Amino acid sequence: MTDSLGYGYPYTLPEIEQAHELVARIAVQHGAVYLPLLDRMEREVVHARRQVEGPARAQSVLDGYAKRRRGEAASS
Repeated sequence: MTDSLGYGYPYTLPEIEQAHELVARIAVQHGAVYLPLLDRMEREVVHARRQVEGPARAQSVLDGYAKRRRGEAASS
């Protein structure tokens, strides 16, 4: 598995969140020139969270369809 930069090391969500916090501190201390990097880190956090939460989201979709099928079968 590769990260979004194409390297073979998949960063963990806590690592990405730690980097996001660091970049935010740098942007506050040193100015707007770092805001594009902050934007990038925000996208990385969102992407990592979606990867971590993906299996649970998929299970929720399946549970919803199963519940709907049970409801349709009960009303038939």
